[in-house]
Amino acid sequence: MKRAILLLMVITGMILARALAHAGTPSRSPSVCKITLHSCAAVATSRPVTVGDIATVEGPGSIAGKASAVVITSAPLPGTQRTIEAEYVKLKLSAAGFGAAKVCGAAKIAMTGKCTRISPQTLEDLVKDYAGEMLPKDGLTYDIAVERSPRELVLPDDPAIEVKPRLFSSAIHTGVNTVAIEASLAGRSICTTTAVVRIKATAVVLIAAATIDQGQALTDQNTKTEARDITKIKDPISAGAGNPQGWVARRIIQPGSVITAADVALPPDVRLGDQVTLTVKCGSVAIRTSAEARQDGRVGDTIRVRSSVSSDELRARVTSAGSVEIAR
Repeated sequence: MKRAILLLMVITGMILARALAHAGTPSRSPSVCKITLHSCAAVATSRPVTVGDIATVEGPGSIAGKASAVVITSAPLPGTQRTIEAEYVKLKLSAAGFGAAKVCGAAKIAMTGKCTRISPQTLEDLVKDYAGEMLPKDGLTYDIAVERSPRELVLPDDPAIEVKPRLFSSAIHTGVNTVAIEASLAGRSICTTTAVVRIKATAVVLIAAATIDQGQALTDQNTKTEARDITKIKDPISAGAGNPQGWVARRIIQPGSVITAADVALPPDVRLGDQVTLTVKCGSVAIRTSAEARQDGRVGDTIRVRSSVSSDELRARVTSAGSVEIAR
């Protein structure tokens, strides 16, 4: 019996000693963790900056995770930098219940907004490709040059962002065009820049090889074909426009000039001084006589003629080569 009591006293003493030993050791707060601040950090711009974005957090898994998720401040704009103090971070941690956390490392943190930069050269190539696709497929050779380069685009670091050119005008044309380059996300425009392009058109056209006088016919001797910039020339006659033989100059054409549709005309079906057949119609009755053409004209034109019967000048419509008609 005595031995049993003695054994019970020994066990009780050991339990008390162990309890006292544990009581002498301070318990570890579940919120204690170590946070090492970085001197610089690249942060996402689409959400607020958290402790985990600017520091290394050490501690028990769940506690470290909660500490890392504490919001510190709003993010800087893409490509821009903002600095915050370590003391400010401590205040935010304390407000979130992590006042016992050990904060060390940098005294200031330089935050840079993550971004995607698109260089002016890349945007120029994009605009040229776009303009080339928009130009008509008419056999002409087009030269596209950027006269005013777009500025660099600094965008949020988001792969869903689309960058596309678009025209300010309804259609692209030779000469000067302004093209917008727009960055959008989920259908919403977030950034725009512009470029100015000049488009030249080159084609093989008919050229005056020598002076061509008004009324002179075009021949192989007084014309040739060359590749020329026709950007500012209206209706040039291309090398594939058919045989120019028989065309006549409406005005004097200087050597080396591009010949346009306004410079030439097909030869008249009736020439000044030609003897023509004049048909005068009155209902179902038709009278034919001869007349002299007093001016040039093609089929469908109304010209002056002098009748051989009365010597009066009349106005008659050219119906074919050598024939005119008056309908009453």
